Amino acid sequence: MPMRFAACLLLATLTAGAQAGEARVWNPYYREPAAQRASTADHETAALRQVNLRRTQIGLPALTLNAQIAAAAAGHSAYLATNNLTGHYQSASQYPAGFTGTTAGDRLDAAGYPWRLYGEVISFGPATGTTGVESLIEAIYHRFGLFDPGADEAGAGMVANHPYYGKVLTINLGSQQVPATGSPAGWVGAYPYDGQTGVQIDFYSDQESPDPVAGANRVGYPVSIHVGYGKRLSVSSFTLATAAGTNVPVTLLSSTGDSHVPASAAAIIPLSPLTPGQTYRASFSGSTDGAPMTRSWQFTAAPQAAVSFSPANPCVTVGATRTLYIVGATATNVSYGSGVRVEFAAADQLTVTGVAAGTATITVTTADNGTASTTVTVGLACSPSAASSSDRIFNWAEANFRHLLESPGAASQSLGGYYYRYYPTTQTYVGTKDGTVWYLDGYTGALLDVGSVDAFLGMAIDAGY
Repeated sequence: MPMRFAACLLLATLTAGAQAGEARVWNPYYREPAAQRASTADHETAALRQVNLRRTQIGLPALTLNAQIAAAAAGHSAYLATNNLTGHYQSASQYPAGFTGTTAGDRLDAAGYPWRLYGEVISFGPATGTTGVESLIEAIYHRFGLFDPGADEAGAGMVANHPYYGKVLTINLGSQQVPATGSPAGWVGAYPYDGQTGVQIDFYSDQESPDPVAGANRVGYPVSIHVGYGKRLSVSSFTLATAAGTNVPVTLLSSTGDSHVPASAAAIIPLSPLTPGQTYRASFSGSTDGAPMTRSWQFTAAPQAAVSFSPANPCVTVGATRTLYIVGATATNVSYGSGVRVEFAAADQLTVTGVAAGTATITVTTADNGTASTTVTVGLACSPSAASSSDRIFNWAEANFRHLLESPGAASQSLGGYYYRYYPTTQTYVGTKDGTVWYLDGYTGALLDVGSVDAFLGMAIDAGY
């Protein structure tokens, strides 16, 4: 289970190093994902959706939600939170409160699921179902579990009250029938997949248990290859090179000598973070059940983050507060002028309080010493936003439905009569056309009429957007 350790920093207001009349607040949520306003049920749905998105991107069938599996997963998350524990096992004698079964198989039995095979992965800390799944895919041993070609059903259970980690997300996978050896027939999958862009540059291996790279912590993002259920993958060579042909030093993980790697998969982990914006080529040669196999594919690392704010240049009335989101990176600290008071509400969320009429500059600093600034107008009243009605609705929706619209602050675009924004993390769109607000799930293709522009504009205005 990958463990996310939040930096435990005290919130402090300092004047040293800031401009005269400014205050600086250090981010107590640094390295934590953003807190999001959503129910645990929303996050559980989002988690399975994200698992299926990644599985289908590498050629695997999507998993079907099974309520019995979900009940087993939810029970284990609750047990861990109740007893302030981590791990895949429960103890009826040591920690009887909330006990639902010693092993994942026992818990599935208790939930009435007639499994023939099963798996379990657990994420601690990430605040959303989507980020929880991405942390599990980043953690290579857990990626193997989520990409199990033998599973065809799954369920997720999240709780938000773990005394130490906050959120706990358990995902169980299973099948009620034993798949045929080699299913899906002839399948070979790789992740990052061929042509993928925006790939994360690093992985903190100490955050995964067990640790896949002993003696190192911040390394490059893992690259893996997978074959069908029951197949044995043997590795002759598995390399990673830059577009210029320079080989990247890596460590190889294979089932030979590593009991945490399934026989049907292998991975390489770069020993240093990837270079932002660089295109890489992975090359594999070996065999599947003795039959020679070669594969080559490429992917591109995410560019260096550009930091911005949503909404940009906001207005807040004296004595009132409003939310300001940091887009594109996590800030290590924020400085601000005397007309406002600013506090971190989450890793990428600021609470801005109007103190005195006028303007105040807010500046955030990121881990790579990047900075971004915005000007806040503080007044006795705020004039209607200069943004279009649609943009005001989008800004309001981003603040209230982050689990559906991630990451906020995307540029508005026009196409086919729609005015819209696209959110790459959740693969969703929100837009307006002909007086109606529309929501599109890019994964399922479902286009939903969610209401009139006038109705949503009224809510956005009431909220100060």
